[in-house]
Amino acid sequence: MPSVPPPTPLSSRPALVLAGLSLFAAAAWLVTRVWVGVDFTDEMQYYGQIASLARTGRFFQTDLFLQQLGYVFLHPFFKVHALLFPDQDYLVLFGRLLLLAAYAGTGALFWRAATRLGGFSTAQKLAGLAAFAAWIPFQIFAFSYNTTAYLLIVLLLSVWLTRDPARYTRYLVLTAGLLTLLTYTHPMAGLSLLAAAAVETAVRRDLRTAAALLGTTALFGLVVLGLMFCLHGRDFFTDLLAGINFTRSWSFGAAIMQPYHFSGWLILIGLGALAVLRLQLGRACRLPLGQGSPAALRWSALVLLVALGGMLLGRALAWTMGYFAVCALLGVLMLLAVSIGPPADRSNPPPRHDALLRRIMTGLVLGGIVILLTMMLTTHASVTGYFAITVYGVLLLLLVMVAGSEDRPATTGLVVVGTVGGAVVGFTSGNGLSSFGIGAAAVIPFLILHCARRLQQAGAPGAVLVGPGLALLLLCNGIATPYLEQSIRADFHPVRGVPAFRGIWTSPEKIEAIEKFLPLTAHGALRNRRVLVVGPHPWLYFVLGGEPATSILFMKFDGAATVYEQAAARLFRAGPPDVIVLTAVLLPPPFAALYQGWAREPHQTATLPVSADFNHRFQLQTNFGFNPEVYVLSRPPRHP
Repeated sequence: MPSVPPPTPLSSRPALVLAGLSLFAAAAWLVTRVWVGVDFTDEMQYYGQIASLARTGRFFQTDLFLQQLGYVFLHPFFKVHALLFPDQDYLVLFGRLLLLAAYAGTGALFWRAATRLGGFSTAQKLAGLAAFAAWIPFQIFAFSYNTTAYLLIVLLLSVWLTRDPARYTRYLVLTAGLLTLLTYTHPMAGLSLLAAAAVETAVRRDLRTAAALLGTTALFGLVVLGLMFCLHGRDFFTDLLAGINFTRSWSFGAAIMQPYHFSGWLILIGLGALAVLRLQLGRACRLPLGQGSPAALRWSALVLLVALGGMLLGRALAWTMGYFAVCALLGVLMLLAVSIGPPADRSNPPPRHDALLRRIMTGLVLGGIVILLTMMLTTHASVTGYFAITVYGVLLLLLVMVAGSEDRPATTGLVVVGTVGGAVVGFTSGNGLSSFGIGAAAVIPFLILHCARRLQQAGAPGAVLVGPGLALLLLCNGIATPYLEQSIRADFHPVRGVPAFRGIWTSPEKIEAIEKFLPLTAHGALRNRRVLVVGPHPWLYFVLGGEPATSILFMKFDGAATVYEQAAARLFRAGPPDVIVLTAVLLPPPFAALYQGWAREPHQTATLPVSADFNHRFQLQTNFGFNPEVYVLSRPPRHP
């Protein structure tokens, strides 16, 4: 951080109003998400893991995914909640209020960092804060590993950008602590940013300081590991190894190897590398071919070749999926932006025909941005990751189009973090390319600050619209693409009869689904009984109110064979269930064998019919339906 911050520019009244309105809208949307809407799939898996840890004090009891390790940092809060509400009343509402507080705290630290850096107007800081608040990973408003990683990366960047060379020890301790949190929450994101931080420290300071950062992070990690061992018990490492093997077997990194994901992933890495090169040069890149022709004409020829190659490759690799198309177009737009950069020799103006070509390509860039944003706002079912990638690309375009060198280390570092973090998370995640958006979205608020300042310094017309405009686009994308929930414009109703869902409003289809299963819980029929839900419906564990007797909360049956062998080996480890809710009848062989063995013992069977109309409406909203009949098998209560 410079010893004397640059002067803070004044904000015009229109800029303040626009930025303030965008922040107000984003904050209002976050508050609304606390009460409105609920995801019956992934979100319920997260709360199932949290509730299991709060109830038992042990990991991997009802789910084997490694992501639950990050909940050790939230355990004290949810343990207090469990003591106050033994029946899990207001569990989801409490978790969302806690997440809202985490967003508020992270936003406050972002504002503090932007203020300490200096040189940014109030309107620019408001716009960056609005962009931060407008983005929720995959639109799941819960403490998922993705959401927590997003918040932690923003915190890391806030600490990194405002570090004081005179207090470097404090910076190392803070960074090591945040990297420890991130590594346990999202291992691949944490390890990749730890490596990036160590390299950056070695380059800017020395190897000894980088080793100190690595050593401090390792020490913090060992302390947390010891705390988890004390909490869990002596079989912690056995269960941890089972969780690692299970998570690795569950399509770890398989999504990115699909052609349209992999091609887009490579192009995004190239996009980031080209932006770093452009930022380091501080001027338009020189193309060595065709020196006798105008630079813009030579770049146009290259762009046409890239576009043609991308089109042909995209056709061969499923262009219609849209993922490759977005990334390929962003790459083309980046090349166009480089070509219209300021000439290296300002004393010699470009020829008239060269200037005309530059105007044409400027129009193509702007038109391409509009097309991309429109496409991402109106297509795909859940596109927050892809939309963040698009906004990230737009900001890179703005950075390389406007000359500037005073903030070169910061902007270059932000692009490196966004690209490296996004590339590693996208490569290893089961969600593939869309997870690249986590790294991209975390740097967007900071890039908005620098882009807005550069554009203002260059006197660009409409510069005040960039920050608030991009923030509002992120917000509109989130509102328009809810995750497995109906549109915010539809009619919502309060959930009744389910303690964990108290205070939450959801769609009529989900209310109807809850009411179908609530009679099973009449008079506390399932209290303290072990319940196994066979099928992709983790929400039923909260509706039924029993003790989950499973090793996979979200039983989708779309993993590798080894996944089910590992899960089946632990399914009845704590004893067979008392009640089995059979929402799926086509089971993997290991599960089928366990079920058949359980069914040989005396039990009662009840049938819940599911109409085709309801099943269709429910499946449209949640992606998962029911069989025409749901079977509820129960054994008589065991008495001591």
